Amino acid sequence: AGTEAMGLHERMSPFVLVLALVLCWFLSCACLAQERTFFSGNLSDSETIVSSFRTFRFGFFSPVNSTSRYAGIWYNSIPVQTVIWVANKDKPINDSSGVISVSDDRNLVVTDGQRRVLWSTNVSTQVRGSSTVAELLDSGNLVLKDANTDAYLWESFKYPTDSWLPNMLVGTNARTGGGNITITSWKTPSDPSPGSYTAALVLAAYPELFILNNNNNNATVWRSGPWNGQMFNGLPDVYAGVFLYRFIVNDDTNGSVTMSYANDSTLRYFYMDYRGSVIRRDWNEARRNWTAGLQVPATECDIYRRCGEFAACNPRRTPPCSCIRGFRPRNLIEWNSGNWTGGCIRRVPLQCERQNNNGSADGFLRLRRMKLPDFARRSEASEPECLRTCLQTCSCIACAHGLGYGCMIWNGSLVDSQELSASGMDLYIRLAHSEIKTPDRRPVIIGTSLAGGIFVMAACGLLARGIVMKKRG
Repeated sequence: AGTEAMGLHERMSPFVLVLALVLCWFLSCACLAQERTFFSGNLSDSETIVSSFRTFRFGFFSPVNSTSRYAGIWYNSIPVQTVIWVANKDKPINDSSGVISVSDDRNLVVTDGQRRVLWSTNVSTQVRGSSTVAELLDSGNLVLKDANTDAYLWESFKYPTDSWLPNMLVGTNARTGGGNITITSWKTPSDPSPGSYTAALVLAAYPELFILNNNNNNATVWRSGPWNGQMFNGLPDVYAGVFLYRFIVNDDTNGSVTMSYANDSTLRYFYMDYRGSVIRRDWNEARRNWTAGLQVPATECDIYRRCGEFAACNPRRTPPCSCIRGFRPRNLIEWNSGNWTGGCIRRVPLQCERQNNNGSADGFLRLRRMKLPDFARRSEASEPECLRTCLQTCSCIACAHGLGYGCMIWNGSLVDSQELSASGMDLYIRLAHSEIKTPDRRPVIIGTSLAGGIFVMAACGLLARGIVMKKRG
Protein backbone atom coordinates (compact mmCIF):
# COMPACT_ATOMS: atom_id res chain seq x y z
CA ALA A 1 0.00 0.00 0.00
CA GLY A 2 2.88 2.31 0.89
CA THR A 3 4.53 1.62 -2.45
CA GLU A 4 1.29 2.38 -4.34
CA ALA A 5 0.84 5.65 -2.42
CA MET A 6 4.41 6.67 -3.18
CA GLY A 7 3.90 5.90 -6.86
CA LEU A 8 0.70 7.94 -6.91
CA HIS A 9 2.53 10.82 -5.24
CA GLU A 10 5.33 10.65 -7.82
CA ARG A 11 2.79 10.66 -10.64
CA MET A 12 0.89 13.61 -9.08
CA SER A 13 3.94 15.81 -8.48
CA PRO A 14 4.49 16.88 -12.11
CA PHE A 15 0.75 17.47 -12.50
CA VAL A 16 0.61 19.63 -9.37
CA LEU A 17 3.65 21.58 -10.52
CA VAL A 18 2.13 22.24 -13.94
CA LEU A 19 -1.19 23.20 -12.33
CA ALA A 20 0.58 25.61 -10.00
CA LEU A 21 2.47 27.20 -12.88
CA VAL A 22 -0.71 27.58 -14.93
CA LEU A 23 -2.51 29.09 -11.92
CA CYS A 24 0.33 31.56 -11.31
CA TRP A 25 0.27 32.52 -14.98
CA PHE A 26 -3.46 33.23 -14.86
CA LEU A 27 -3.06 35.22 -11.63
CA SER A 28 -0.19 37.25 -13.05
CA CYS A 29 -2.19 37.96 -16.18
CA ALA A 30 -5.10 39.07 -14.05
CA CYS A 31 -2.82 41.38 -12.05
CA LEU A 32 -1.27 42.78 -15.21
CA ALA A 33 -4.71 43.36 -16.70
CA GLN A 34 -5.79 45.16 -13.55
CA GLU A 35 -2.62 47.28 -13.38
CA ARG A 36 -2.45 48.33 -17.02
CA THR A 37 -1.05 51.71 -18.00
CA PHE A 38 -3.50 52.35 -20.85
CA PHE A 39 -6.94 51.41 -22.12
CA SER A 40 -8.89 51.73 -25.34
CA GLY A 41 -12.37 50.73 -24.20
CA ASN A 42 -14.08 51.50 -20.92
CA LEU A 43 -13.10 52.01 -17.28
CA SER A 44 -15.84 51.39 -14.75
CA ASP A 45 -15.98 53.04 -11.34
CA SER A 46 -13.93 50.27 -9.74
CA GLU A 47 -11.23 50.12 -12.45
CA THR A 48 -8.07 52.21 -12.75
CA ILE A 49 -4.88 52.47 -14.76
CA VAL A 50 -1.47 53.16 -13.22
CA SER A 51 1.66 54.79 -14.65
CA SER A 52 4.62 52.59 -15.55
CA PHE A 53 6.57 53.23 -12.33
CA ARG A 54 3.36 53.33 -10.28
CA THR A 55 3.79 56.99 -9.39
CA PHE A 56 0.30 58.05 -10.52
CA ARG A 57 -3.13 56.42 -10.86
CA PHE A 58 -6.14 57.39 -12.97
CA GLY A 59 -9.75 56.45 -12.35
CA PHE A 60 -12.69 57.45 -10.18
CA PHE A 61 -12.19 58.88 -6.70
CA SER A 62 -14.10 60.68 -3.95
CA PRO A 63 -12.54 63.73 -2.28
CA VAL A 64 -12.02 63.77 1.47
CA ASN A 65 -15.35 64.13 3.32
CA SER A 66 -17.34 63.61 0.12
CA THR A 67 -19.19 60.72 -1.53
CA SER A 68 -19.33 62.34 -4.99
CA ARG A 69 -17.36 60.56 -7.69
CA TYR A 70 -14.92 62.25 -10.06
CA ALA A 71 -12.54 61.01 -12.76
CA GLY A 72 -9.04 62.16 -11.92
CA ILE A 73 -5.33 61.52 -11.41
CA TRP A 74 -3.71 61.12 -8.01
CA TYR A 75 -0.38 60.09 -6.49
CA ASN A 76 -0.47 56.30 -6.21
CA SER A 77 2.36 55.38 -3.88
CA ILE A 78 1.73 57.70 -0.92
CA PRO A 79 -0.81 57.25 1.89
CA VAL A 80 -2.21 60.80 1.75
CA GLN A 81 -4.85 61.33 -0.93
CA THR A 82 -3.27 63.86 -3.30
CA VAL A 83 -5.28 64.56 -6.45
CA ILE A 84 -3.47 66.55 -9.13
CA TRP A 85 -6.03 66.58 -11.97
CA VAL A 86 -9.83 66.26 -12.26
CA ALA A 87 -11.92 65.75 -15.41
CA ASN A 88 -15.58 66.31 -14.45
CA LYS A 89 -14.70 68.81 -11.72
CA ASP A 90 -17.99 70.71 -11.83
CA LYS A 91 -20.25 67.74 -12.73
CA PRO A 92 -19.89 65.05 -10.04
CA ILE A 93 -21.49 61.61 -10.19
CA ASN A 94 -23.61 60.71 -7.17
CA ASP A 95 -23.14 56.93 -7.37
CA SER A 96 -20.79 54.29 -8.79
CA SER A 97 -22.39 54.20 -12.24
CA GLY A 98 -19.76 56.38 -13.92
CA VAL A 99 -17.75 55.18 -16.91
CA ILE A 100 -14.62 56.58 -18.55
CA SER A 101 -14.36 55.54 -22.18
CA VAL A 102 -12.62 56.17 -25.47
CA SER A 103 -15.48 57.05 -27.80
CA ASP A 104 -15.93 56.18 -31.47
CA ASP A 105 -15.01 59.76 -32.45
CA ARG A 106 -11.61 59.35 -30.70
CA ASN A 107 -12.43 61.34 -27.57
CA LEU A 108 -12.01 60.50 -23.91
CA VAL A 109 -15.38 60.95 -22.22
CA VAL A 110 -16.89 60.59 -18.75
CA THR A 111 -20.52 59.48 -18.57
CA ASP A 112 -22.95 58.70 -15.77
CA GLY A 113 -25.43 55.84 -15.40
CA GLN A 114 -27.86 57.63 -17.73
CA ARG A 115 -25.13 57.78 -20.41
CA ARG A 116 -25.04 61.55 -20.17
CA VAL A 117 -21.67 63.01 -21.17
CA LEU A 118 -20.33 64.93 -18.18
CA TRP A 119 -16.91 65.69 -19.63
CA SER A 120 -15.09 65.19 -22.93
CA THR A 121 -11.69 66.00 -24.42
CA ASN A 122 -13.55 67.54 -27.40
CA VAL A 123 -10.85 66.58 -29.87
CA SER A 124 -11.72 67.31 -33.49
CA THR A 125 -10.15 64.84 -35.89
CA GLN A 126 -10.82 63.98 -39.50
CA VAL A 127 -9.61 60.38 -39.08
CA ARG A 128 -12.19 57.93 -37.79
CA GLY A 129 -11.86 54.25 -37.10
CA SER A 130 -8.18 54.44 -36.23
CA SER A 131 -7.25 52.83 -32.93
CA THR A 132 -7.05 55.33 -30.05
CA VAL A 133 -5.78 54.66 -26.53
CA ALA A 134 -5.59 56.63 -23.30
CA GLU A 135 -2.30 56.20 -21.42
CA LEU A 136 -1.10 57.50 -18.05
CA LEU A 137 2.56 58.51 -18.16
CA ASP A 138 4.82 58.46 -15.12
CA SER A 139 5.07 62.25 -15.29
CA GLY A 140 1.40 62.40 -14.33
CA ASN A 141 0.36 63.32 -17.86
CA LEU A 142 -2.73 61.54 -19.19
CA VAL A 143 -2.49 61.34 -22.97
CA LEU A 144 -4.96 60.36 -25.66
CA LYS A 145 -2.97 59.07 -28.61
CA ASP A 146 -3.12 57.27 -31.92
CA ALA A 147 -2.15 53.66 -31.23
CA ASN A 148 -0.45 53.32 -34.61
CA THR A 149 1.65 56.50 -34.70
CA ASP A 150 1.83 57.37 -30.98
CA ALA A 151 0.85 60.93 -31.96
CA TYR A 152 -0.87 62.77 -29.12
CA LEU A 153 -4.42 63.90 -29.81
CA TRP A 154 -4.86 65.42 -26.34
CA GLU A 155 -2.96 65.57 -23.02
CA SER A 156 -3.95 66.61 -19.51
CA PHE A 157 -0.76 68.65 -19.06
CA LYS A 158 -2.24 71.24 -21.42
CA TYR A 159 -5.43 71.43 -19.35
CA PRO A 160 -4.38 71.43 -15.67
CA THR A 161 -6.85 71.94 -12.86
CA ASP A 162 -5.23 73.14 -9.62
CA SER A 163 -1.69 71.72 -9.93
CA TRP A 164 1.54 72.34 -11.82
CA LEU A 165 3.81 69.30 -12.06
CA PRO A 166 7.47 69.21 -13.17
CA ASN A 167 7.82 69.37 -16.97
CA MET A 168 4.24 70.56 -17.35
CA LEU A 169 3.50 73.13 -20.05
CA VAL A 170 2.66 76.48 -18.44
CA GLY A 171 2.85 78.80 -21.45
CA THR A 172 2.20 78.41 -25.14
CA ASN A 173 3.96 81.32 -26.81
CA ALA A 174 6.76 83.07 -24.97
CA ARG A 175 8.04 84.92 -28.03
CA THR A 176 4.84 86.75 -28.94
CA GLY A 177 3.55 87.24 -25.41
CA GLY A 178 0.68 84.91 -26.25
CA GLY A 179 -1.27 82.33 -24.33
CA ASN A 180 -0.75 81.09 -20.83
CA ILE A 181 -2.01 77.99 -19.07
CA THR A 182 -3.72 78.58 -15.75
CA ILE A 183 -4.42 76.54 -12.65
CA THR A 184 -7.56 77.24 -10.62
CA SER A 185 -8.19 76.41 -6.99
CA TRP A 186 -10.81 73.95 -5.84
CA LYS A 187 -13.91 75.53 -4.34
CA THR A 188 -13.27 73.70 -1.05
CA PRO A 189 -11.05 70.75 -0.05
CA SER A 190 -14.07 68.50 -0.71
CA ASP A 191 -15.30 70.18 -3.90
CA PRO A 192 -13.00 70.33 -6.98
CA SER A 193 -15.30 72.66 -8.92
CA PRO A 194 -13.58 75.94 -9.92
CA GLY A 195 -12.83 78.09 -6.89
CA SER A 196 -12.04 81.76 -6.32
CA TYR A 197 -8.38 81.92 -7.35
CA THR A 198 -6.34 81.33 -10.48
CA ALA A 199 -2.57 81.29 -10.98
CA ALA A 200 -0.87 81.83 -14.32
CA LEU A 201 2.55 82.42 -15.81
CA VAL A 202 1.92 85.51 -17.94
CA LEU A 203 4.30 85.71 -20.88
CA ALA A 204 4.58 89.46 -21.47
CA ALA A 205 7.80 91.51 -21.87
CA TYR A 206 9.09 89.62 -18.83
CA PRO A 207 7.44 86.35 -17.70
CA GLU A 208 5.78 86.67 -14.30
CA LEU A 209 3.64 84.47 -12.10
CA PHE A 210 0.32 86.00 -11.06
CA ILE A 211 -2.45 85.02 -8.65
CA LEU A 212 -5.85 86.42 -9.65
CA ASN A 213 -9.15 86.70 -7.77
CA ASN A 214 -11.88 85.27 -10.00
CA ASN A 215 -14.61 86.80 -7.83
CA ASN A 216 -13.22 90.33 -8.23
CA ASN A 217 -12.91 90.75 -12.00
CA ASN A 218 -9.66 88.78 -12.04
CA ALA A 219 -7.97 91.40 -9.88
CA THR A 220 -4.31 90.69 -9.16
CA VAL A 221 -3.69 89.28 -5.67
CA TRP A 222 0.06 88.66 -5.99
CA ARG A 223 2.83 88.81 -8.56
CA SER A 224 6.26 87.19 -8.51
CA GLY A 225 8.26 89.95 -10.12
CA PRO A 226 9.90 89.41 -13.53
CA TRP A 227 11.83 86.28 -14.53
CA ASN A 228 15.45 86.79 -15.63
CA GLY A 229 16.22 83.26 -16.79
CA GLN A 230 17.22 82.02 -13.34
CA MET A 231 14.73 83.35 -10.80
CA PHE A 232 11.72 85.57 -10.20
CA ASN A 233 12.87 88.94 -8.87
CA GLY A 234 10.22 89.31 -6.16
CA LEU A 235 10.14 85.88 -4.55
CA PRO A 236 10.77 85.89 -0.80
CA ASP A 237 14.48 86.02 -0.07
CA VAL A 238 14.60 82.63 1.61
CA TYR A 239 13.42 80.94 -1.61
CA ALA A 240 15.60 82.81 -4.10
CA GLY A 241 18.37 80.19 -4.00
CA VAL A 242 15.85 77.35 -4.19
CA PHE A 243 14.49 78.64 -7.46
CA LEU A 244 17.91 79.57 -8.77
CA TYR A 245 19.08 75.96 -8.59
CA ARG A 246 15.91 73.94 -8.80
CA PHE A 247 13.38 75.82 -10.87
CA ILE A 248 13.80 76.17 -14.61
CA VAL A 249 11.58 77.79 -17.22
CA ASN A 250 12.42 76.20 -20.55
CA ASP A 251 11.57 78.01 -23.77
CA ASP A 252 11.61 75.58 -26.68
CA THR A 253 11.84 76.30 -30.40
CA ASN A 254 8.08 76.79 -30.64
CA GLY A 255 7.97 79.27 -27.79
CA SER A 256 6.42 76.83 -25.33
CA VAL A 257 7.36 77.27 -21.68
CA THR A 258 7.63 74.41 -19.19
CA MET A 259 8.60 74.26 -15.54
CA SER A 260 11.07 71.71 -14.21
CA TYR A 261 13.54 71.14 -11.41
CA ALA A 262 17.26 70.50 -11.59
CA ASN A 263 16.75 67.89 -8.85
CA ASP A 264 13.77 65.61 -9.48
CA SER A 265 14.64 63.02 -6.84
CA THR A 266 11.91 64.30 -4.53
CA LEU A 267 8.19 64.26 -5.31
CA ARG A 268 7.18 67.90 -5.53
CA TYR A 269 4.59 70.02 -7.27
CA PHE A 270 2.81 73.38 -7.07
CA TYR A 271 -0.87 73.74 -6.38
CA MET A 272 -3.36 76.59 -6.08
CA ASP A 273 -4.89 76.45 -2.59
CA TYR A 274 -8.59 77.25 -2.23
CA ARG A 275 -7.70 80.15 0.12
CA GLY A 276 -5.63 81.93 -2.53
CA SER A 277 -2.04 80.77 -2.02
CA VAL A 278 0.28 78.98 -4.44
CA ILE A 279 2.08 76.32 -2.43
CA ARG A 280 5.02 74.15 -3.41
CA ARG A 281 4.71 70.76 -1.73
CA ASP A 282 7.63 68.40 -1.16
CA TRP A 283 7.11 64.78 -0.13
CA ASN A 284 8.85 63.88 3.15
CA GLU A 285 9.37 60.12 3.07
CA ALA A 286 10.51 59.96 6.71
CA ARG A 287 7.35 61.66 7.96
CA ARG A 288 5.18 60.13 5.22
CA ASN A 289 3.56 63.48 4.56
CA TRP A 290 3.77 66.63 2.46
CA THR A 291 5.73 69.66 3.63
CA ALA A 292 5.26 73.21 2.32
CA GLY A 293 8.46 74.27 0.56
CA LEU A 294 7.16 77.65 -0.60
CA GLN A 295 3.96 79.60 -0.09
CA VAL A 296 2.97 82.92 -1.65
CA PRO A 297 1.65 85.39 -0.67
CA ALA A 298 3.78 85.02 2.48
CA THR A 299 3.70 88.49 4.08
CA GLU A 300 1.51 91.58 4.09
CA CYS A 301 3.85 93.17 1.57
CA ASP A 302 3.25 90.35 -0.92
CA ILE A 303 -0.33 91.57 -1.40
CA TYR A 304 -0.54 93.38 -4.72
CA ARG A 305 -0.48 97.21 -4.51
CA ARG A 306 -0.48 97.05 -0.71
CA CYS A 307 1.00 100.55 -0.45
CA GLY A 308 -0.42 102.14 -3.59
CA GLU A 309 1.55 104.19 -6.13
CA PHE A 310 5.10 105.49 -5.61
CA ALA A 311 5.48 103.72 -2.27
CA ALA A 312 7.55 100.78 -1.08
CA CYS A 313 6.54 98.04 1.32
CA ASN A 314 8.88 96.49 3.87
CA PRO A 315 7.51 93.66 6.08
CA ARG A 316 10.27 94.28 8.62
CA ARG A 317 9.17 97.87 9.21
CA THR A 318 6.26 99.32 11.23
CA PRO A 319 4.22 100.58 9.50
CA PRO A 320 5.25 98.60 6.42
CA CYS A 321 4.43 101.29 3.85
CA SER A 322 6.45 104.43 3.15
CA CYS A 323 6.54 106.92 0.30
CA ILE A 324 9.61 106.78 -1.92
CA ARG A 325 11.89 109.76 -1.34
CA GLY A 326 10.66 112.71 -3.42
CA PHE A 327 7.00 111.71 -2.94
CA ARG A 328 4.39 112.40 -0.24
CA PRO A 329 1.09 110.73 0.75
CA ARG A 330 -1.77 111.56 -1.57
CA ASN A 331 -4.15 111.71 1.40
CA LEU A 332 -2.27 112.31 4.64
CA ILE A 333 -5.24 111.56 6.91
CA GLU A 334 -5.89 108.18 5.29
CA TRP A 335 -2.19 107.40 5.20
CA ASN A 336 -1.70 108.11 8.90
CA SER A 337 -4.75 105.97 9.74
CA GLY A 338 -3.18 102.92 8.08
CA ASN A 339 -5.01 103.10 4.75
CA TRP A 340 -2.13 103.23 2.26
CA THR A 341 -3.99 102.25 -0.91
CA GLY A 342 -4.12 105.87 -2.11
CA GLY A 343 -0.36 105.83 -2.45
CA CYS A 344 1.91 108.83 -2.90
CA ILE A 345 2.38 111.74 -5.31
CA ARG A 346 5.45 113.61 -6.52
CA ARG A 347 6.49 116.63 -4.42
CA VAL A 348 8.38 118.54 -7.10
CA PRO A 349 7.59 118.22 -10.83
CA LEU A 350 10.27 116.92 -13.16
CA GLN A 351 12.12 119.45 -15.28
CA CYS A 352 10.24 118.45 -18.44
CA GLU A 353 6.90 118.83 -16.62
CA ARG A 354 7.49 122.45 -15.58
CA GLN A 355 6.35 125.35 -17.76
CA ASN A 356 9.80 126.87 -17.51
CA ASN A 357 12.05 123.87 -17.91
CA ASN A 358 15.22 125.82 -17.30
CA GLY A 359 17.44 124.98 -14.37
CA SER A 360 19.23 121.86 -13.31
CA ALA A 361 18.36 118.61 -15.00
CA ASP A 362 16.59 115.71 -13.34
CA GLY A 363 18.55 112.96 -11.66
CA PHE A 364 18.06 109.49 -10.22
CA LEU A 365 17.68 108.05 -6.75
CA ARG A 366 19.01 104.51 -6.47
CA LEU A 367 16.99 102.13 -4.29
CA ARG A 368 18.79 98.90 -3.49
CA ARG A 369 17.45 95.33 -3.18
CA MET A 370 14.01 96.05 -4.60
CA LYS A 371 11.22 93.89 -5.92
CA LEU A 372 10.74 95.65 -9.23
CA PRO A 373 7.41 97.42 -9.85
CA ASP A 374 4.75 96.13 -12.20
CA PHE A 375 4.37 97.12 -15.87
CA ALA A 376 8.03 97.25 -16.89
CA ARG A 377 8.83 97.85 -20.54
CA ARG A 378 11.86 96.39 -22.26
CA SER A 379 14.36 98.75 -23.87
CA GLU A 380 17.20 97.86 -26.22
CA ALA A 381 19.50 100.35 -24.49
CA SER A 382 22.77 99.06 -23.07
CA GLU A 383 23.57 99.40 -19.39
CA PRO A 384 25.51 102.68 -19.77
CA GLU A 385 22.72 104.09 -21.95
CA CYS A 386 19.76 102.93 -19.83
CA LEU A 387 19.65 106.01 -17.54
CA ARG A 388 20.18 108.39 -20.44
CA THR A 389 17.40 106.74 -22.44
CA CYS A 390 15.01 107.29 -19.54
CA LEU A 391 15.99 110.98 -19.22
CA GLN A 392 15.28 111.54 -22.91
CA THR A 393 11.60 110.65 -22.43
CA CYS A 394 9.48 112.80 -20.12
CA SER A 395 7.08 109.94 -19.34
CA CYS A 396 9.91 107.72 -18.06
CA ILE A 397 9.86 107.78 -14.26
CA ALA A 398 12.20 104.90 -13.38
CA CYS A 399 14.59 102.39 -14.88
CA ALA A 400 16.69 99.37 -13.97
CA HIS A 401 19.29 97.17 -15.62
CA GLY A 402 20.29 93.64 -14.76
CA LEU A 403 21.62 90.37 -16.12
CA GLY A 404 18.86 88.60 -18.01
CA TYR A 405 16.62 91.68 -17.93
CA GLY A 406 18.51 94.23 -19.99
CA CYS A 407 17.24 97.80 -19.69
CA MET A 408 13.83 98.09 -18.03
CA ILE A 409 11.74 101.28 -18.28
CA TRP A 410 8.68 102.40 -16.29
CA ASN A 411 6.27 105.06 -17.54
CA GLY A 412 3.44 106.81 -15.72
CA SER A 413 3.32 105.08 -12.34
CA LEU A 414 5.14 102.69 -10.01
CA VAL A 415 3.09 100.06 -8.18
CA ASP A 416 3.82 96.96 -6.11
CA SER A 417 7.38 97.80 -5.08
CA GLN A 418 8.89 96.01 -2.10
CA GLU A 419 12.14 96.34 -0.17
CA LEU A 420 13.83 92.94 0.11
CA SER A 421 16.44 92.06 2.70
CA ALA A 422 18.96 90.19 0.56
CA SER A 423 18.02 89.65 -3.08
CA GLY A 424 16.29 92.14 -5.34
CA MET A 425 17.65 94.69 -7.80
CA ASP A 426 18.71 98.32 -7.91
CA LEU A 427 15.83 100.56 -9.02
CA TYR A 428 16.56 104.10 -10.25
CA ILE A 429 13.79 106.61 -9.48
CA ARG A 430 13.74 109.78 -11.57
CA LEU A 431 13.50 112.93 -9.42
CA ALA A 432 13.74 116.68 -9.83
CA HIS A 433 17.23 117.99 -9.13
CA SER A 434 16.10 119.79 -5.95
CA GLU A 435 14.98 116.45 -4.48
CA ILE A 436 18.41 114.89 -4.71
CA LYS A 437 20.66 117.72 -3.54
CA THR A 438 20.83 116.54 0.06
CA PRO A 439 22.84 113.35 0.66
CA ASP A 440 20.87 110.42 1.98
CA ARG A 441 22.22 107.54 4.01
CA ARG A 442 20.24 104.73 2.39
CA PRO A 443 20.13 105.27 -1.36
CA VAL A 444 22.91 106.27 -3.70
CA ILE A 445 22.09 109.28 -5.85
CA ILE A 446 22.90 109.21 -9.53
CA GLY A 447 21.88 111.91 -11.96
CA THR A 448 22.81 113.84 -15.02
CA SER A 449 25.52 115.34 -12.85
CA LEU A 450 27.32 112.11 -13.73
CA ALA A 451 27.42 113.25 -17.32
CA GLY A 452 28.54 116.68 -16.13
CA GLY A 453 31.28 115.06 -14.08
CA ILE A 454 32.46 113.12 -17.06
CA PHE A 455 32.48 116.34 -19.10
CA VAL A 456 34.55 118.14 -16.45
CA MET A 457 36.99 115.23 -16.27
CA ALA A 458 37.30 115.22 -20.05
CA ALA A 459 37.88 118.99 -20.09
CA CYS A 460 40.54 118.68 -17.40
CA GLY A 461 42.18 115.92 -19.39
CA LEU A 462 42.27 118.04 -22.54
CA LEU A 463 43.63 121.00 -20.58
CA ALA A 464 46.37 118.88 -19.03
CA ARG A 465 47.21 117.45 -22.44
CA GLY A 466 47.46 120.98 -23.83
CA ILE A 467 49.83 122.04 -21.06
CA VAL A 468 52.04 119.02 -21.64
CA MET A 469 52.13 119.60 -25.40
CA LYS A 470 52.97 123.26 -24.83
CA LYS A 471 55.89 122.35 -22.57
CA ARG A 472 57.14 119.87 -25.14
CA GLY A 473 56.91 122.47 -27.81
